[in-house]
Amino acid sequence: MKISIQLLCFLTSFIFGFLINIIVKFHKKKLKNATNISKFLISFLVSYICVITYVDFIYFINNGNFHIYFIIFIILGIIFSYNIKSIVKFLFKNR
Repeated sequence: MKISIQLLCFLTSFIFGFLINIIVKFHKKKLKNATNISKFLISFLVSYICVITYVDFIYFINNGNFHIYFIIFIILGIIFSYNIKSIVKFLFKNR
């Protein structure tokens, strides 16, 4: 795999992890008063759509060659998205 395609897959995985965390937070807020069955069904559908979308992106970028370190970048994107408020406060506090 070419390095440009590899870097594009890393960036896609990182951004996708960022978006997954934002989508999960959004659904958690909106489904606060829903029943347990509807929470389960909607969470399952959202998860399914996220996975299918990610697989489609990877297939479009590099013909479906999936590597385990793409998962690491998804996790890094989730962690970065989870801590974005504290990172922004830290960056602007020191100026």
